[in-house]
Amino acid sequence: MKKRMVMIVCIIFIFCLINIISATHTLEIVGTDSTPPLINLIYPSNTTYNINVSTINYTYFDLSPGYCWYSNNSGVWNSTLVSYTENFTDAISVEGSNTWTVYCNDSSGNINSSSVTFIKDTSAPPIDNGNTGGGGGGGSAGSTSQFWKMTYNPVDSDLKNPTGYIKVLGASERIKFNILNSEHHVGIISISTNSDSAVIQIMSSPINVTFNLGEEKKFDLNNDGFYDLYVKLNSIVNKSANLTITQINEKLNSTIKNDSDSGNEINKNVNNSTNRSENKLKKSSNIPLILIVVIIVLVVLIIVVLLVIRFAYKSKRRVIR
Repeated sequence: MKKRMVMIVCIIFIFCLINIISATHTLEIVGTDSTPPLINLIYPSNTTYNINVSTINYTYFDLSPGYCWYSNNSGVWNSTLVSYTENFTDAISVEGSNTWTVYCNDSSGNINSSSVTFIKDTSAPPIDNGNTGGGGGGGSAGSTSQFWKMTYNPVDSDLKNPTGYIKVLGASERIKFNILNSEHHVGIISISTNSDSAVIQIMSSPINVTFNLGEEKKFDLNNDGFYDLYVKLNSIVNKSANLTITQINEKLNSTIKNDSDSGNEINKNVNNSTNRSENKLKKSSNIPLILIVVIIVLVVLIIVVLLVIRFAYKSKRRVIR
C-alpha cells in the first residue's frame, strides 16, 4: 500500500513537472521579441534633384534598439553598421535613377527596411543665381540663365497674406522671394501634355516636385524643423499653371493633404509599435514571476515526496520490529 502511494506521488510529480516545463517554454516563446523596428526614410524623397545627394536621414523606433546600415543596390553592397541614432552623410548618388534602402535591426535580431527611388539630374535646368531685379509684384527678363524666361518679384506682404499669393506661371517662369534673409524661387519646369500636372522647382537648394491638379505641399526651406512655404497647384489653363504660394511657419507633419497622410500613418505605426512593444514587455515581465511559482511548486512537491518516503520507511521499520 505504501509503495503504491509513493508510486502515485512520483507519477503525479513527474506529470506536473512536464506540464510546468511545457507551460514555461510556451510563455518564453510568447514573450520573445519578434517585432521589427519601425523605420521611416525622410530624405531623400521620391523626386528629382538638381544637386548631388549624399545624405540619408531616417527615423527609428524600437524599445530594444540595434544598428542600421544602407545599400544602394538592393543589398548586394552594404555600408558599415552605425548606431540607430546616426544618419548617413557619405552616400554616393549617380546621375539618373537611384534606389537606396536603409536596413535596421534590434537587439533581438529582427530586421526591417525602408527604400526610396529618386532621380539625380544636375544637368538641367540651369540654376540661375544672377540678379533679376524688378519691383514688387513685377516681372523682369534679362536673367543670366537661359532656362528661365521670366522672374516675378512679389512683395513680402503678398506672400504673408493668409489667402496666399496667387500667380499664373508658364513653363520657364518663376517667382523670387526672401525668407529669413535667404533668396528662394518657385518656378515651373514643365506642364504635362494633358494639362493635369506640372513639375515645379523649389529652390535655393533646388528640387523638382510633380504636382497634380489641386495638390498642395509644404516645404521646409532651411531644415529647421518648420515648414516655411506652402504651394498649391490650383489649375492649368492654356499651358499655364495657376499657383497659390504662401509663406508659413508651421511645425513639420502638420495636417495637409500629402504631408498629413504620411504623418498620420507614421504616428499610427509608432503607436502600434509602441503597443506591441509594451505587450512584449508585459509578457516578458511575467516570465520571472512564473518561474518563481514553478520553483515553489517543485520545492513543495519534493518535500511531499520526501515526507511520503520517510513515512513509508518508518512504517516499514515498525513492522520489522
